[in-house]
Amino acid sequence: MLHSPTNQLFSLMKSPVSKPIPHPPIYPIVKSVLSLDIKRPVQSMMALAEKYGGIYRLEVPNDSLVIVSGLEYVQEFCNEDRFDKKVFSALEKVRDLTGDGLFTAHTEEPNWGKAHRILTPAFGPHAMRDMFDKMYDVAEQLCIKLERLGPEEPFNVPANMTRLTLDTIALCAFDYRFNSFYKNDMHPFVEAMLFILHEANQHMRRLPIMNRLMYKTKERYNKDIQYMYTVAQKILDQRRKADKAEQVDDLLGRMLEGVDPDTGEKLSDQNIIYQMVTFLIAGHETTSSMMAFTFYEMLKQPHILARVQAEVDEVLGQEKLQFHHLSKLKYMDMVIKECLRLWPIASGFNLRSFKEEQVGEYLIKPTDSIFIFLPSLHRAPIWGDDPKQFNPENFSPENEAKIPHSAYLPFGHGRRSCIGRPFAFQEAKLAIAMILQRFDISLADPNYELVLDETLTLKPDNYFLKFKKRPGFKPVEDGPKVRPSQNLQLKGNKQVFVQNKPLLYLAYGSNMGSSKKFIQQLAETAQALGYQPSVHSLNETKALMAQNKGHYVIITASYEGQPTHDAEEFVDWIVAQPEGSLNQVQYSLFGCGNSDWIHSYQAVPRKIDAQLQRLGAQPFLAPAEGNAKQNFFVSFNQWHDELWPALAKSLGQDAVSPIKKKSYKVQLLHDWHAEALGENDFVRAQLLSKKELVQQDSPFASSKIELQIEVPEEQSYQTGGYIDILPQNSPANIQRVLRHFQMQHDPYIKLESEEQSVALKLPLDQHIRLTDLLKYYVELQRPAGKKLLEEVLAQTRCPFSAQGLQQFIDNYESEVLQKNRSLLSIIEQFPGAKIDLGQFITALPAMRPRTYSISSSVKQSADKASLVISCIKGAAWSGQGEYQGLASAYLNKLEEGQLLWLRFTPNLPNFPAPKSEDKLILIAAGTGIAPFRAFMQERSLEKTPAKAVFFYGCRAKEVDQLYAKEFAKWEKEGWLDLRPVYSKTPEKEGQTYVQHRLWADRDAFWAAWQEGANIYICGDGEGMAPAVRQCLMDIYQEKAQATEAQALDWLMQIAGKDKRYFTDIFS
Repeated sequence: MLHSPTNQLFSLMKSPVSKPIPHPPIYPIVKSVLSLDIKRPVQSMMALAEKYGGIYRLEVPNDSLVIVSGLEYVQEFCNEDRFDKKVFSALEKVRDLTGDGLFTAHTEEPNWGKAHRILTPAFGPHAMRDMFDKMYDVAEQLCIKLERLGPEEPFNVPANMTRLTLDTIALCAFDYRFNSFYKNDMHPFVEAMLFILHEANQHMRRLPIMNRLMYKTKERYNKDIQYMYTVAQKILDQRRKADKAEQVDDLLGRMLEGVDPDTGEKLSDQNIIYQMVTFLIAGHETTSSMMAFTFYEMLKQPHILARVQAEVDEVLGQEKLQFHHLSKLKYMDMVIKECLRLWPIASGFNLRSFKEEQVGEYLIKPTDSIFIFLPSLHRAPIWGDDPKQFNPENFSPENEAKIPHSAYLPFGHGRRSCIGRPFAFQEAKLAIAMILQRFDISLADPNYELVLDETLTLKPDNYFLKFKKRPGFKPVEDGPKVRPSQNLQLKGNKQVFVQNKPLLYLAYGSNMGSSKKFIQQLAETAQALGYQPSVHSLNETKALMAQNKGHYVIITASYEGQPTHDAEEFVDWIVAQPEGSLNQVQYSLFGCGNSDWIHSYQAVPRKIDAQLQRLGAQPFLAPAEGNAKQNFFVSFNQWHDELWPALAKSLGQDAVSPIKKKSYKVQLLHDWHAEALGENDFVRAQLLSKKELVQQDSPFASSKIELQIEVPEEQSYQTGGYIDILPQNSPANIQRVLRHFQMQHDPYIKLESEEQSVALKLPLDQHIRLTDLLKYYVELQRPAGKKLLEEVLAQTRCPFSAQGLQQFIDNYESEVLQKNRSLLSIIEQFPGAKIDLGQFITALPAMRPRTYSISSSVKQSADKASLVISCIKGAAWSGQGEYQGLASAYLNKLEEGQLLWLRFTPNLPNFPAPKSEDKLILIAAGTGIAPFRAFMQERSLEKTPAKAVFFYGCRAKEVDQLYAKEFAKWEKEGWLDLRPVYSKTPEKEGQTYVQHRLWADRDAFWAAWQEGANIYICGDGEGMAPAVRQCLMDIYQEKAQATEAQALDWLMQIAGKDKRYFTDIFS
């Protein structure tokens, strides 16, 4: 049973005086090596951990290791803002073979991120299902060999599990057969790989002078590397020459055809070869050792083996193993996880600090090699009274939920964790299940005691088993195929209408407009259901709530951890009220936020909820949160559907079912055309010009276009303001809908419904072309809703499509939301999914405007406004074809002279246009330059412009430094100090992104700040903005000799009370 860890807030307990890290004796030349048994270094390090504690220093020639196994320290070191993976000495040697492959690449190397984005989908649930037959093929070869050896022949488990895993990864990933079970000797490729890995491990253990003298070893080492490259290149060439019908959608196929969604680039042949050998190395070591240890531990405790085998018998019986069986082997899953706890295959992973860090009482330097040591971490006291005991119950559902963060890391941590984990687990479960279904196993030597073979990984040494065929086992060669998922029992369609028009207060706190738009949508729903909605900002709600009565629905966001401008007074007011003063108020709350803002995510919504409960208010529905990074709108829709039954129940009205929208009935017509409808405050404006701003012949090019748009009569805009544009779906996507629903032409339709949808403003009872409806009114590319998929599953009779839909429902977050799978793409992938055109239209979200910053000054060109658009294009995250951004693709295809629907919106309170006398510090990347170009255009008209320092990041100077000539002119005039940085062609080592240039030039930043400059930041909220914010805090800590907490307070103050910090962050 797990023990709860002591709550140790190490990150807050920073000692002003650092203590030396404990260490074993250090001697000249050999340093601490004498404290290690070179043949058993891992076991030596475990003994040192018991002696010196959860952190100790181990000095070795050419390196200073900090060995970490104490949970309180590990949790700090796993903070990716402070520490990152370090490719340590043995892995540096492996880089001779694997280069910048996923495992040995430095995080900052471009190919790591590119390959990670391209290859991660290759290990998703559908890919694992597709690999099942090939895994089964190789495991069947193993079982045939075991049967033919007979019950008395000792079987070398580690060696043969290595054959199994190498053959499996080669076949599944590259469609290549080593055929290891048909040969006495290993394939020469495998022999070469094993020698290279052995030498990399020995190279780390020898003194440098010994390595320099081993000429023959080096000669073979280099020769074997070249041989492996030759074989890999041959496989690559064969795949390229294959006919289209012979192409295989496997890992190699993804590497050849995959496009990085961020850069639009493919992997080079050299990097593909690096990835091929990387997967062979990582794929065979982990799984083969995992299975060997699992058999060892089950045989040590026969009752565990009996339970696993009983589970296999219950799930499989005499059937041939199939993919759907694997998820039912739950106890086996617990056993494998526990095996990886006690025997982590890789003994740890190395980290480095970005700068000097205080961890507990110890100072960590960037030169230190931090080694997270798993064998000791996984045997920490939190694992029970006897953590060295093999106990699968540690991973029962209730116990697994209690495992502290970073206490269990067999596949590494964070962004550098192993992407092949699903592959390893599936391969292990498949092979173990097939073996235990067919054989009884026993130790060849009943007195065997575990001996560890310590190389780059851990595995049992000299470990032999016997396999005796189970009596009566006669497998059904073709058991029942994958059973279709059972239809979901959906609730009735009783509507949640109410009587007597109860008053409902709807309150919002909104800076960017999302919260307010959600509230407006709720107001329409409320009115349709019989309520009397009353919409107010939170500041306006203060006086209403003070009456201590009524039902309130609140939707609010945070701004840098502070309330939005229209919620500040409300938050101050509820904090000041006495306990129990709102005990007659009932409410529900939805928080809007983005988890990239680590320090302030959902800070204000959670604060409001806590304060309301302190004041006695009763939530009639638990608070919900929408994360812009993880699909904002789906979260809102789920909360929205739960809101109305809960509200009706709190009012004492009989309503128990969520709203179930009735499908539109579609009547095909022929001879009528209706104009597309625009929103009331939108106007039509002409596109005056369009030009590409990026040098397209560069390998670093990513298209960005400038649009010049007329400002219609009676319209105006503000410098630093915005334009909302109503996009249109592409003809290609519209044609996909027509093809799926077998429309041979573009019909006229008429929508009929008993009720108008409050989410979609569709033209009911009118004649309209289907293509016009799809073009203007609905969005085709947004992720499908989970409830809708459940409804479609309930109607689907095709077993294959039902299974696919069920997998998407079961893995909704990872397979639908994170991969942005639209309803259209899902029903195309599973054509047997039962959905009619009316249901399809009902399920689509309304077309919503896209907002862009204006890049021109109204004082310089009042009759036209310019925008800078980044054209989003690349391989779809789902792996299905190409993805193009809805709005950018629409705008990119517009021709000069064409009209578009738009509206001009003013500056936001959190990003006002600066005054002419304000000194400025501007920080932007990419198209984030837009408002700053407008500000500088306006400033250039002044006689003596106030000074501005501009930190700007792009890819390459001659490729995409936007508006370079204008900014160079202003810099030459002496009032603008431009400080660019180039991610693809860095001019200085260590300066890749804008935060790096900001840190390098922190003296200039601090001088401008001390002179009274205001900070403006514009850029993406996923990478650039959080990194810049952290950099600003780091600068303040250094310059003001402040703590991290004080730096955070400073940032909050300048954003709030001081109003010297302004941000415009986009997704």
